[in-house]
Amino acid sequence: MKSLLFFTLMIPCLVFAKEKQTSKGELFDLDGKTKRFSYERFHDEGAEQQTDRSLYKDLQGDVMVEEKLITKNGEFVSYAIDHKQTGEKGLVEKRGDKIFFQKTKSDGKVDTDTESYPSHFMVGMQIVSYMRQHWDALKGGKKVEIRLGVWSRTETIGFRLRKGDSKAGEFVVVMEPSSFFIRSLVDPLHFYFDPSDKRLVKITGRTQPKIKKDGKWKDFDALSKYYPVQ
Repeated sequence: MKSLLFFTLMIPCLVFAKEKQTSKGELFDLDGKTKRFSYERFHDEGAEQQTDRSLYKDLQGDVMVEEKLITKNGEFVSYAIDHKQTGEKGLVEKRGDKIFFQKTKSDGKVDTDTESYPSHFMVGMQIVSYMRQHWDALKGGKKVEIRLGVWSRTETIGFRLRKGDSKAGEFVVVMEPSSFFIRSLVDPLHFYFDPSDKRLVKITGRTQPKIKKDGKWKDFDALSKYYPVQ
């Protein structure tokens, strides 16, 4: 009985035993004065596929949003999100030459859609890595087009990456919708890097957690600060 109990208690440890923390951060209001959430990211370099997990926690340490990205040899396989604040769940999955979307609403209703798998496709958890891969092109002033899988809309949306105005000791990449119409409605995100080692320092713009106002969950534009993992 003692052996069985020990094995049962060890299961959670075994599940994530190979995970390595790769990033941590804090999310503030845009003015940087009020902290709202913390952030952690973990990576598991499996033999067959690679798994990344992102956790957004409230100030009490409870998980508000959990994301999971699965890739194989650098190629996208699937992305899943459990949005515990709103009660929604999302899935984006590559199926042959198609990209499949599924959104489960808080009332249990499910929306699905399918598109042809586009070139330069990715989800949010892959953006920073993609920026590093195209570092020289972006620094040289080239605009890089991507197609982002947006789980909440069950579709892909085109975005453009470009060099932003940068001060000494930083390199800024701006991410904005490719469509002029959408660009007029959605504020761009700004990614701030340390140019000496390409380390992400902060992001300003829309993030996954939401803020409750007047009894309703509202989108949260944040100042997200990232710190080295020891």
